[in-house]
Amino acid sequence: MQASYNRKFFDFIIFSNIFIALCAVAMAGYSTHVFSLGFPPAHFAGFLFFSTLASYSIHWYLTDETTETTASRTPWLSKNKRLHATFFVISSIGCAFFLAKELGYIKWILPAIFLTLLYTAPKFPFRPFTTLKKFILGKTILLALMWTYVTSALPFFIVEKPWNPVYTIFLSIVLHLFFLYVYYLISGIKTTTN
Repeated sequence: MQASYNRKFFDFIIFSNIFIALCAVAMAGYSTHVFSLGFPPAHFAGFLFFSTLASYSIHWYLTDETTETTASRTPWLSKNKRLHATFFVISSIGCAFFLAKELGYIKWILPAIFLTLLYTAPKFPFRPFTTLKKFILGKTILLALMWTYVTSALPFFIVEKPWNPVYTIFLSIVLHLFFLYVYYLISGIKTTTN
């Protein structure tokens, strides 16, 4: 019985996107902490948490669980569509609240908003958005680029510290990992299509 409750709790944390929103905040904090810049301001962490939760909630709410199937997420998604809609509304309010405190950084935040909208656009059931579905590789690269920007570069802009050459090394490592990810992604696609 305890295992069943643990599984339900685990599924809720993972599939409701709370975990990924916490990961975004932790990764952004780590990016600045590793260089002794301190953590980004609490309002940035709030914005990052709620914007990530809003983005993933609308993405999974719009996902057709009959065409995009996974062994464990699909049954959970089909039972909890309303939860994703509720989380989207609540997190959008939280996002707007914290974004109002981040208006001084809007020029750095707008690219992340644009990338998020571009990533979710194929899920909207209208043309021309539905035609973007055929660019699945581009969508995955876009997601990796967005995570790289939001968790590695954006925190540096928010803490407003003078640029240090060591940061360039860090960002080059992050970009190197990004390109490795893209390489393995492409390799995986070639393997599954052959």
